Amino acid sequence: MKNISEATVLYQDTDSYKVVWHGSYLRWFEEGRYFLCKKIGIDIEELDKQGITFPIVDMHVRYKAPAKIYENIIIETKISEVKTRTVTFGQIIKNKQTDAILITAEFVCVAISAEELKLQKMRDDIYNKFKEAVDNI
Repeated sequence: MKNISEATVLYQDTDSYKVVWHGSYLRWFEEGRYFLCKKIGIDIEELDKQGITFPIVDMHVRYKAPAKIYENIIIETKISEVKTRTVTFGQIIKNKQTDAILITAEFVCVAISAEELKLQKMRDDIYNKFKEAVDNI
């Protein structure tokens, strides 16, 4: 399963050259992961209340071309791998008009107890929803 969202590059997303500041991409990737989780039935806000969180422990980002001010972009997010304690997201940002890939990324998140900050095995219901999303790509 894949989540696709769109954004417009605005002034606050750019640097003095009017291209996207590298940190802005991370915010769009975060939104993509959030909305994919929501789409597959994982309520991040509810898990947070239950003391379960999924921080990023590893990320690989490859910048290919800059997005420019006022361009429309597409953020594609999918789950590429699930293990009992980790979930890996693959993400791409493309120019909406040209379909050119601007940036690719992979994020590995781990399940932890927010209170103890300790690695934990995912609950079966969460694991199964992530796993089903991988199987339905």
